[in-house]
Amino acid sequence: MQLKTIIFYAQKRKGNYLEEVISKFRFLVKKYARLLNYEDAESDLILHLIELIDKMPALRQDNAYVSYIHKSIVNKYLYLKKRIYKNKLYEIPLEDIDYLLNEEKSMMDLFICTDYVNKLPQKQKNIIYKLFFQQYSEIEIAKQLQISKQAVNKTKKKALCNLKEVLGA
Repeated sequence: MQLKTIIFYAQKRKGNYLEEVISKFRFLVKKYARLLNYEDAESDLILHLIELIDKMPALRQDNAYVSYIHKSIVNKYLYLKKRIYKNKLYEIPLEDIDYLLNEEKSMMDLFICTDYVNKLPQKQKNIIYKLFFQQYSEIEIAKQLQISKQAVNKTKKKALCNLKEVLGA
């Protein structure tokens, strides 16, 4: 049976045609899931494939369907890769929590402080962490994040305002 026909029936949710399309492209999904290297990558790509099948326009030839699906999966992979990179950029590493410990703070203060900082948006959290816990200057942070010093300062001010609201100060 032609891929065009299988996709048509998959869109109508007749029989096991949806599973058949997924199995035909499973090798491609597995390849990019392996490159993404996170637990639910394969599921995310399969969900994308299902959504793609539902929205797919009618094409003339099977090779056009293959090309369309391949390009779409590659684009989804690139999107997910970029999202992973952005999340890691603003993540506070757990092993760096030692920066928070000093003689003046009790463990309870540490947990309260990190709890409030962790409620901030990722970018604000990262800048506050680098400024106050890792002792980086605004210029160093700007270079690391490839943004202007003014953007660092503005984000810091927003974060401190957010913390004041949360603390009721």
